[in-house]
Amino acid sequence: MKSTESITYISIAVIVVSLFFIGTQLTGYATTGIVNVTIDQSIVLNFSTSLLNFGNGTVTSNPATVYSNGTTIDGTWDPVNGELVLENVGNVDANIDLNINKTPAVFIGGTGSDVQISISDNEANSCDDESAAWTSITTSTQTVCGNLSFQPTNNSINIDFGLIIPTDASGARTVGVIATGSVAA
Repeated sequence: MKSTESITYISIAVIVVSLFFIGTQLTGYATTGIVNVTIDQSIVLNFSTSLLNFGNGTVTSNPATVYSNGTTIDGTWDPVNGELVLENVGNVDANIDLNINKTPAVFIGGTGSDVQISISDNEANSCDDESAAWTSITTSTQTVCGNLSFQPTNNSINIDFGLIIPTDASGARTVGVIATGSVAA
């Protein structure tokens, strides 16, 4: 009977061990989980300085030129030192295009009027290829800054204006400046 008892105990032990391994196989193995996230690129442009007021003046010789850097030629406008400041507060570098919502003839009036801009960094290294040269701007969009950074310490540019005002222009005038951005390569 001893051998029957031994076989019984061995059989029970084998069953217990087998159940243990079956149980750990079903509940003890790790599986792989997946976490997914999609981060969208976002260009958000903000005029942190959005008003440039040249004030009142008179053309003294045809034409007068008034610059936002404080220079007035052939006119009585008080010097204006200011500009529009455009910031990229999104999360990706952006190419910046500008245009105005009226032609220079409609905005200023008269014969031979013009609106010019000059772009410069407001914070060092904000724009890779801004141009400080005075360039005419119209209702057609034009690229004025390639790769405007989104980093908070270098994400803004100055937009200076020059107005060519002929003697046959008059009245209070306002123009909108439109900035659009696209993802920089």
